[in-house]
Amino acid sequence: MHPRVHRFIRFASIAVTAVSLTYMAQRANVRADVTAEKLNQVTSATRDLIDAVTPERPVAIHAFVSREVPRDYVTVRARLLSVLREMEARGKEGLTVRIVEPSSFSDEAVEAEEKYGIRPQVVANRDGDRVQEMQVFLGVAVTSGPHEQTIPFIDRGMSPEYELVRALRTVTQEKKKVVGCCAPTRPSWATSTCRRASSSRPGASSASSRSSTRSAASTPAPRSRRTSTCCWCRR
Repeated sequence: MHPRVHRFIRFASIAVTAVSLTYMAQRANVRADVTAEKLNQVTSATRDLIDAVTPERPVAIHAFVSREVPRDYVTVRARLLSVLREMEARGKEGLTVRIVEPSSFSDEAVEAEEKYGIRPQVVANRDGDRVQEMQVFLGVAVTSGPHEQTIPFIDRGMSPEYELVRALRTVTQEKKKVVGCCAPTRPSWATSTCRRASSSRPGASSASSRSSTRSAASTPAPRSRRTSTCCWCRR
């Protein structure tokens, strides 16, 4: 056999083996982190939150990500897509991840704006000495039943994983905390003060004195001014 033919066969065999292994890994939902930046890794807290989504309370993630972004947003886009695909691969039946690449004035762009309030942001695209403006989609909407949480735009400096986890936790929480106000309790010293103030008022005598006064007095006595007032019971 000619050496060139032999090398070609070996190369073809290696290529077929690599494609087969990739397909098997995807079928088994096995995602290995093979990038130097470790883009495919998520924290254990994120994995626990993904595992907690059940079919009884399903969650849908709608991501609107532009196909082309400026150079300054390449890393943000790559990280966002990586976390989304990790969620899709790890999620069970109750979690649905939908990734859309809308273009300007497309049906997907209209859906993102009208249904979820996600609009493209105008960012600068520097290409050498030229600076152009681009409309970029980097927004996500997370829904679960009547609950909805929208991330309008994931800008530079923001963590896509943190934003997605916060939105996912918001729509899956059982109920919101209720803040109430409690009336202050009257302290014991106020109670004793009220009793002393009541006993020291003019006309606060015994029941027999009051009855005899009512029967004997033909004209009412002038009303005297109160000497004390309790701030708790307003006596």
